[in-house]
Amino acid sequence: TGFQSYVLNSRRPFLQDPRMREALGLALDYEWMNRQMFYGAYQRVVGLFGNTACETHGLPSAAELALMEPWRAQIPPAAFGEMFKPPRTDQPNSLRGNLRRAQQLLRDAGWTVQGGALRNAAGQALELEYLDPGEGGQRMLAPWQRSLEKLGIRLQFRSVDFALYQQRLQKFDFDLVTIVY
Repeated sequence: TGFQSYVLNSRRPFLQDPRMREALGLALDYEWMNRQMFYGAYQRVVGLFGNTACETHGLPSAAELALMEPWRAQIPPAAFGEMFKPPRTDQPNSLRGNLRRAQQLLRDAGWTVQGGALRNAAGQALELEYLDPGEGGQRMLAPWQRSLEKLGIRLQFRSVDFALYQQRLQKFDFDLVTIVY
């Protein structure tokens, strides 16, 4: 069984800030999409090894901590705490609450809405491109696009042939893609 995941290119300067990446994740209403578009058929994958024998839960084990300790200064402090859990929008949570949290994260990262667009201190609008080797991704992207628009973020869908898609992946010339494993 495979899974698919949105992948952000953190080599892009505006996606290097973890607050920006967290804000983008807060705008994704996975629970609504799974219920309305996929009839509850999907189980959310948490982490690269989610839903596999290599999946991790909770705090790092003693053995994991022993491996991590020599590199503590280079590893984000969050890696030594509880396993990341993606934001949810089912009760008692809500997309509205997540979008409010996202707005605060974006403000903290130096982004403000000006003229209906989210802009950095230099006045550059945040526009992301979703690269897809077909047309199927547009349907899945539409709800996320609507949520991001509420934050002032423009997410464009770009369908390309598979050869160009592969070439742009290899050159890290993308903002956002879906990877299917």
